[in-house]
Amino acid sequence: MSLPSAVFLRHAQGVPIGPLPLWWLEVLFDSRVVDGTTPVSLDGQRFTRLEEWPEILGRLETVKAALTRGEDPWSEPEPTPSTPEAMVLAAERTVIGRMVRLSAQSATGTMTLGGVDGVITLDFKDGRVVSVSTDIERLSLAGFLLFDELVDQAALDEAAAKAPSMGGDLGGALIALGKVQPHVYFEKYLAWAKKVLGAAVAEPFEVSFEAGDVATPAVPLGFDRLGAAMDAVRAKAQPRPPPPPPTITVAPPPPTQTEPPASPPPEAVTPAPPPEDDDGGTSPWLWVGIGAGVAVVGGVVAGVLLAGRGGAEGECGPTGGGCLDVVIR
Repeated sequence: MSLPSAVFLRHAQGVPIGPLPLWWLEVLFDSRVVDGTTPVSLDGQRFTRLEEWPEILGRLETVKAALTRGEDPWSEPEPTPSTPEAMVLAAERTVIGRMVRLSAQSATGTMTLGGVDGVITLDFKDGRVVSVSTDIERLSLAGFLLFDELVDQAALDEAAAKAPSMGGDLGGALIALGKVQPHVYFEKYLAWAKKVLGAAVAEPFEVSFEAGDVATPAVPLGFDRLGAAMDAVRAKAQPRPPPPPPTITVAPPPPTQTEPPASPPPEAVTPAPPPEDDDGGTSPWLWVGIGAGVAVVGGVVAGVLLAGRGGAEGECGPTGGGCLDVVIR
């Protein structure tokens, strides 16, 4: 059997999630979100444990071992950089794929994502994203804090005037002026950084990476290996809404004897049942868009984790989380 290009997982509610690219499953396996006991499917209908697919499981274990050694299992021949310090990543690769590769390589440097609205900059240090910045107005930190009602416009204006004397640190200026408590600001700053990462993986950008030392920011993020990539896709998790319920035509009551005979009533339309999986549970479809790096791994992770925590042991279907048998170590 050759390796499939995509597979299906199953949500805690019994809903198939997919099709998911195989490399998503590789990332989830390395993160220990899924393991050999997790049911997978090639068609979204019949699920069997991952350990029953030796070719797929072998590939996942190979990728995991390579990542443990600090190697890049998804690497392809790179064009020779114009300088030792600069490396332009291939245009056809997704932003999320580049982030995973840089994490696997423990890279240090700056990734620049240029789009029609502006630029997003991600600073990597030893494979971790330590700083996020952008000049895209709709993603600005000030706008995020204002929309979240952490501060008002007057406080932002006052902090913006003070920020140049503090190295341009808007958050530091807000804290110094007593406009916000440090721990509250750090929490909101982290949420804003994840929002920017979500935009980075969902929108078209021209991406480049320049290796070199990066300055330590005032609030270093320090996402764990693969943490930035996972948070990015969680921020853009957009499951497709369920389809509208089928229209059912109900036959009218038979005419009384005083009424003239009428034409035969229309037959009731009965919606077809959803496909059944191997354990007898019904599983409505939930399709996942995978184009251009727009990811919903965050939704997959959430569903898998919920499934592993809920339901009686051995149960399957919408009420039993044991279907996934997820082990989080």
